[in-house]
This record gives sequence, structure tokens and C-alpha cells, in this order.
Amino acid sequence: MQPLEGIKIVDFKRLLSGSLVTYLLVQMGTEAIEAESPKRMDYIRYVIGPEGSDIVFNQLNHNKTSLIVDYNLEAGK
Repeated sequence: MQPLEGIKIVDFKRLLSGSLVTYLLVQMGTEAIEAESPKRMDYIRYVIGPEGSDIVFNQLNHNKTSLIVDYNLEAGK
């Protein structure tokens, strides 16, 4: 059994440090749901560029459930 098994977190981060923290939490057993805004996506997608971002983004976000949520719409709230 992993130390944080059974804990569920929702990840609203945009910066690399947040991705790293949730990556570590998933490695310790949490279930993570990543929620991104369609207008303000994860910053990794912009900084690293289209070719390298897939590798880094996928590594830091594997084993997470991803959702695109528009917080400005009633359904997104």
C-alpha cells in the first residue's frame, strides 16, 4: 500500500512547480484530476514549445485524469 492511497486531489495549477508536486503526489498513491481552462492552459505547453512540451507535459501529468473546464460558463462552475 502506498502512503497516500485513497486520497483524491484536484489540480488547478498552471506552472511547472505545480506539475512536479502533483506528479510526486501521484507517485505516492493519490488520484489526481487535472483541470485546465481552455483560455489558460498548462504553462509547460507555451514555454518549452510544441516539440518538447509533449515529452515534459506527458511525463509530469501521466496517471492523472485531465479535464478542460471553462470557469466562465455556468456548467464549468
